[in-house]
Amino acid sequence: MATVSIRLDDQEKSQLETLVSNMGLNLSTFFQIYAKRVLHDRKIPFEITALDDPFYSPCNIKQLDKATQQAKNGQVIRKTMAELEAMENA
Repeated sequence: MATVSIRLDDQEKSQLETLVSNMGLNLSTFFQIYAKRVLHDRKIPFEITALDDPFYSPCNIKQLDKATQQAKNGQVIRKTMAELEAMENA
């Protein structure tokens, strides 16, 4: 048998312990059941999705294209932190 260590927020750990205890389990058994289910189904038993990458937002692509053109033209590109933050929030 191998040992696996994980880190959980103290409050989340406590809540999870209470929940699985009400099911007649302890955390070790809970994670063993979860692992066996993943191995059996060959998938995580719930959907995991990623948010759209803000790097590829239309606003950022426009700014990247503009900066690329300026670089090709030999122009020095200078941005203040406020300008960068404004670009991020646009």
